[in-house]
Amino acid sequence: MSINTPTEINKLFTDPAHIELTQKTLTEITNALDERISETDKDNHFATYIALQMQSMTMTIANQTISELYMKTLRLERELAELRAQSGQFLA
Repeated sequence: MSINTPTEINKLFTDPAHIELTQKTLTEITNALDERISETDKDNHFATYIALQMQSMTMTIANQTISELYMKTLRLERELAELRAQSGQFLA
């Protein structure tokens, strides 16, 4: 069992390649769920139908949340860089 360092964990949330892979995987899962939903007989398997729909919606929301968090991370990184540049001006 590997122990992830904070830096390795941080990469999962900030590295574009990790984010892209996660979003691609979530999209594939959502598509598979949607295909299964379309094949499910709603009248005879209502509980299964609803459960699959809820899972699909959850995956879609997770994917959107990841996008929003990544955009906020990029904005915060820019703001931090600007603040560091400003503090450098005062130190000089």
